[in-house]
Amino acid sequence: MNDKKRILLGMSGGVDSSTAIILLKEMGYEVIGLTFNQQTNSDPENLTFLNDAKNAADSLNIKHHIIDISKEFSNSVIKYFIEEYSRGRTPNPCAYCNPNLKFKVLLDYANKENIPLIATGHYAKINFDDQLQQNIISKAKDSTKDQTYFLWGLNPEQMSKIVFPLGNYLKSEIRDIAKRNNINVNSKPDSQEICFIPDNDYRKYLIENANFENKVQKGNFIFRGKIKGTHNGYPFYTVGQRKGLGLSHSEPLYVKSIDANENIINLETIDNISNNYLEAENVNLMINQPLQQEKIYNVKIRYRDQGNEAYCKIENNKLIVEFVNSKNSIAIGQSLVIYDGDMLIGGGIISYVK
Repeated sequence: MNDKKRILLGMSGGVDSSTAIILLKEMGYEVIGLTFNQQTNSDPENLTFLNDAKNAADSLNIKHHIIDISKEFSNSVIKYFIEEYSRGRTPNPCAYCNPNLKFKVLLDYANKENIPLIATGHYAKINFDDQLQQNIISKAKDSTKDQTYFLWGLNPEQMSKIVFPLGNYLKSEIRDIAKRNNINVNSKPDSQEICFIPDNDYRKYLIENANFENKVQKGNFIFRGKIKGTHNGYPFYTVGQRKGLGLSHSEPLYVKSIDANENIINLETIDNISNNYLEAENVNLMINQPLQQEKIYNVKIRYRDQGNEAYCKIENNKLIVEFVNSKNSIAIGQSLVIYDGDMLIGGGIISYVK
């Protein structure tokens, strides 16, 4: 009789989740692999990740399953992505997908198969905190690959059953382990930031998949109350953007804000695109204690952001953040994520900036 604890591993076909099999086995788990096919396009070139995941599972002798979640993915993540841009906001599909689809499906499948734990190839740490009496998520050893920013929406049930085997490794170490164990994807490039947009050209995606080129009208660029030029449709621009505006000015202009209702894009110079106050909705706090109003937290407003010192509090179900120093290019719709040192405290969706 096999007395190893079973664990369900989400496998994407990349080097990270494939190497996670080895690390989980070394930790004493019996690993079962699960790969999601979320692709609505059945072109074989878009489905090579399925074969990569299966080959990794076969080479490491674990059971592997594939489930089709393309309809759920289209009706949730892609719908959210398109709707946010149609509102003049800047969405973060990975942060939305993790709690609402990826970890939900993993946990549902694990519960159905009586598998007690789930795992992924995310670069993050998770440990049980004796003082808080709960699992807490903290930043990975590899700061350049840390993915905790995308995990702020996880709920207590999900957190209580997650294992992140890659959290204590550098990416270079993971590739070395994969190579030593003859995993066929050991040199496979990292996946792009948005999994359903292969070339990372979100504007092209909106035109081809949401017909935005015909749905949105051209409008005005406004610079300090005056019309500066014509934009091609507000969904094709993001806060902080400088290139691609097609304008001439004595100094570079940046997108300061987008007004979808009035179909205008407000521009400013680099010295005038900063803010120190914002509000966030859809708030999720991940620890069993309230925010301390007098405490300075580290707050990130985008994935590649290094984070900035800020005071945080909850008022009327909204997260209020005041930065110690003003912050440039805060985009409504992006995820705001709070840290206390390396510990992930929670986050929300930016809804108001001033």
